[in-house]
Amino acid sequence: MNTTPPPAHPQVAAGTPAAPAPVAGLTYHRLSHADPKSRWFSPLLEGLLGVAVFIGLNLIISVALAVAIMGSGLSLQDVATNRSVIMEHPALFALTFLSLIAIVPSLFLARLVVGPKPWGLIHSVAGRLRRSLLLPYLGLSFAVYGIYYAVMLALSGESLPEYRYFQPPQVEFWVYVAMMLLLVPVQCYAEELAYRGFMMQMLGRWLRTPWLPIVLPAVLFMLSHAYDPWGQSTILAMGIYAGFLCWYTGGLEASISLHVANNVILMLLSMVAGLDPFASEGVTPLDALQGIALEGVYVVLACLIFNARVRRGEVSRETQPLKVDN
Repeated sequence: MNTTPPPAHPQVAAGTPAAPAPVAGLTYHRLSHADPKSRWFSPLLEGLLGVAVFIGLNLIISVALAVAIMGSGLSLQDVATNRSVIMEHPALFALTFLSLIAIVPSLFLARLVVGPKPWGLIHSVAGRLRRSLLLPYLGLSFAVYGIYYAVMLALSGESLPEYRYFQPPQVEFWVYVAMMLLLVPVQCYAEELAYRGFMMQMLGRWLRTPWLPIVLPAVLFMLSHAYDPWGQSTILAMGIYAGFLCWYTGGLEASISLHVANNVILMLLSMVAGLDPFASEGVTPLDALQGIALEGVYVVLACLIFNARVRRGEVSRETQPLKVDN
């Protein structure tokens, strides 16, 4: 695959004011330079403030979680040793995901105080989350994962096992489906803000090359998941793919979509196929290779879609100069 995007063309959507981009020609990981008030130490202050707010929010969530655990009849040890029990208790499920979603207000407040500004710079070179890319990428990612799992099920010759947690006639089943569709995508968005948005742009403040800003956050992303070695390899690959897509496409849209499809489908399968979505062991070398290859297919197709959009002058992978009406 040719990893050099075709020439970008400036765009201004009719009737829509363009997000401010004071400096032209910046790729995604260098976007902190778009704010003239940003200094070399600004990412450090942003990170410290963001972590402090995140810890504060999680202290509040932890109290609520402890109360919910006691009300469920479980012990802290039960939840610590078997995270899948949250699949049977809606309040625990919601609070667990809210503890990660807390990344969003933490980073928002940190950028509001420290910068770089505007907030939209964390999303893309356009200074916003580009829906014209996000929606096609979501469709692509769910199609790639959906076709893969459908083919694997057909080749296995097996039918889905009985529902593990709740049966479809139960109200709880649909409560969980609704919570998954609401909370899991936001959790994925939050993690992409942290590992790709903040970390890539922090390193890009000091480094011109994109490769360390792509690889280092991917390693930290891998270490934040307690899987076996083969499972870790798939997480590392996803992190590298996601970072590459952010740099190549100039925004978070493709990486968010990859993350959302992976997590949502895994959570849904955990309900209908008797899987443990939090299992940390049991990934075989073949499983890992298939997962890495599947993610690679998505990356190639995502880049082809982006290149087609660039040729039509609809998007860019770099900030564009502002047009001034005479």
